Amino acid sequence: NPVISLGHFREKSFSLSLGSNTIFHGSMLATMTLVPILVEEGFAKSPIFVTVVLFPGQFLGLFMPMVAGWVYDQYRPRFLRLWCLILIAGGFSFLSLVAPSISFWALPVVMLPIAIGTNMFNPVNNATIMNSLPLEHRGVASGMLETSRELGHALGATAIATLLAMSIPGEIDLLPFEAARGFFIDGFRQSTLVVAFAMILGALLVYFQKAPIPKGPTLTTSSQRK
Repeated sequence: NPVISLGHFREKSFSLSLGSNTIFHGSMLATMTLVPILVEEGFAKSPIFVTVVLFPGQFLGLFMPMVAGWVYDQYRPRFLRLWCLILIAGGFSFLSLVAPSISFWALPVVMLPIAIGTNMFNPVNNATIMNSLPLEHRGVASGMLETSRELGHALGATAIATLLAMSIPGEIDLLPFEAARGFFIDGFRQSTLVVAFAMILGALLVYFQKAPIPKGPTLTTSSQRK
């Protein structure tokens, strides 16, 4: 009488959606790890300016999930999650290219595609996972949803911090700001490109799965919690 039957993972829409959820939440923690370092070490700003960069994305989180949820509930578009992940990957790639040359005040604008894709993907993928298993097993779906979320957070923060650390010399504190800034910017660019490739992998997982046929009463995004 196992707590979780491994047979649930034979359901492609369930297992692949969990994989894309893990990758997605890894990118979220990567953003939260990289942006403060970029702001403070790349642009020599105090920590309060991190809020300026992250606030637009948090503000979009007040209504963009409702927009994505309404579209999903009404039309069930198969490729909505795919395009959201591609938008996030494109946003990270563009940020990697322009980070050395833009002004600090352009950062919130450059990061808008990442914010839009993030706030639209999350509620739709949550509903997809919950609808992948029969009603009597939705406790398992809910538990694995949270497990994949926390796994993504742990892996994303650890991997990105390690990649960034490998790009920075041990004597970085002894260097003048301009020289140190170059190392931080290079590390940031490499790390964001890795995140972009990871998001493409997540998009492939979404592409190769069929939309789940709800097994029992359908859970809409309006009944989900982020």
